[in-house]
Amino acid sequence: MKLALIFALCLVTAPALLAGVVEENGRLRTDGNRIVGEHSKPVTVHGMSHFWSQWEGEFYTAETVNWLVKDWKVTLVRAALGVHDGELGYQQQPAQEIAKIRRVVDAAIANDIYVLIDWHDHHAEYNIEDAVAFFSQMAKTYGGYPHVIYEIYNEQLKVSWSETVKPYAERVIAAIRQYDPDNLIVVRTPYWSQRFDEAAADPIVDPNVAYVLHF
Repeated sequence: MKLALIFALCLVTAPALLAGVVEENGRLRTDGNRIVGEHSKPVTVHGMSHFWSQWEGEFYTAETVNWLVKDWKVTLVRAALGVHDGELGYQQQPAQEIAKIRRVVDAAIANDIYVLIDWHDHHAEYNIEDAVAFFSQMAKTYGGYPHVIYEIYNEQLKVSWSETVKPYAERVIAAIRQYDPDNLIVVRTPYWSQRFDEAAADPIVDPNVAYVLHF
């Protein structure tokens, strides 16, 4: 069983400071039930998640990331791509939503902190082709940066791990690995990320995948 990552939801704004956490630890990877850096020592990150991009897009800026680094000393931010909930989202305005994600990712790299690129969708198995296209583009663009972590499905509801989540994850992971063979991929688990035991019993075959537990 891989390590679970837990993130809070919050947001704010304003100037920058290099955190240096990526320079210190390098690309993250799983090692048994831990996440370690290139030095093979366990690494803990802490940070904040942006809210759905189509609803709180004004905070998807370098200024927000800079402020979180300087004032809250975060070592990770999460860029949550709103896929379809509401009238707007990635499926309705892909270029606009991708631009928001890229602003956050670029700012995280500039501040030398980690960044989760999140497919923020409760029914991602219905939108798999869009997810594959999006993550292929992100991996092609950012796969060379050790700052990047991919979160390929926000929070599954009451669905099957082996019949629904795992097949979806395998498709998206394969798309990412075409362009990025190394960076960490985060896979959430059914029942709002509470059934990580199901993932442990039927794991994904990939050398660098971590599963999520929500308390």
